[in-house]
Amino acid sequence: VGPAKPGSEVRLLYFFLSYARGDEDDLVRQFYNDLSVEVRVRAGLHKDAEVGFIDARMKAGTIWQGHLVDALSQCRSFVALLSPRYFLSRPCGQEWQIFADRVARYEDDTGLEPSVLKPLLWVPLPPGKMHPVAARVQFSSDLLGDTSVRQLMRLQRHQDAYREFVFELAGQIVDSAETHPIPKGHSYPDLESAPSV
Repeated sequence: VGPAKPGSEVRLLYFFLSYARGDEDDLVRQFYNDLSVEVRVRAGLHKDAEVGFIDARMKAGTIWQGHLVDALSQCRSFVALLSPRYFLSRPCGQEWQIFADRVARYEDDTGLEPSVLKPLLWVPLPPGKMHPVAARVQFSSDLLGDTSVRQLMRLQRHQDAYREFVFELAGQIVDSAETHPIPKGHSYPDLESAPSV
């Protein structure tokens, strides 16, 4: 059969990265790029394969809502970068809701909990400030501990832990995509019609 030609792979969005604009967008894009590289390697894909979605990559003039909803309706996991700004963002809550509805349908149909909703602490939150929806599914990792992803990236002494964390997260994303193919589609004509979780 031989290897697929570059760019000929069937598009499979392994993850959707949800974040609040203004939370150090350049660092968010770096995290997205680092995670994409590891997901490609773990999935055995070409270095140019599109494996994730982040709205920061959309070009000016793009009809962004359609692309967002399309990505949310087919991605296999949802990575949310939690911060005080995230919990104040209606679009972030709408993105979460669209994906969570798909997960709920999968759980109803199979009786399995797929662990594909991955909230990560981006900015430390004061005690009691974690939104109850996120607290129920808080992602945990021995490598992350009580440190935020942003802290791992910014502090030189955490660089090895950051690389190990991205490697671990990419492995979980690829494994869950292959083990739990949650159904495509959504119940909303556009992002604005979706409620915020």
